[in-house]
Amino acid sequence: VVFALKQLSQGRWLVQQRVGKHCIQSLVTELRESVSHVDYTTTVLVLLQTLADFKPNCFDMKTAGVQ
Repeated sequence: VVFALKQLSQGRWLVQQRVGKHCIQSLVTELRESVSHVDYTTTVLVLLQTLADFKPNCFDMKTAGVQ
C-alpha cells in the first residue's frame, strides 16, 4: 500500500496533499516502531521524500517530529 501511495503521489501535488494530510503522522509513528523491518522502513522513507515535494507536507513532517 505504501509503495502504491508513492507511485500515485509522484508529480501530483493534489495527491501529495491528500496523502500527506491523512498519512504523515501515522507513517512517522510506524517508522519509529518498525526499525527492524528494513524494506518497510525504506519504502516509508521514500514515500515521505515524495510527499516532501509539496511544501506544506514538510511543515506537517516537522510537527510529527521528522528532522
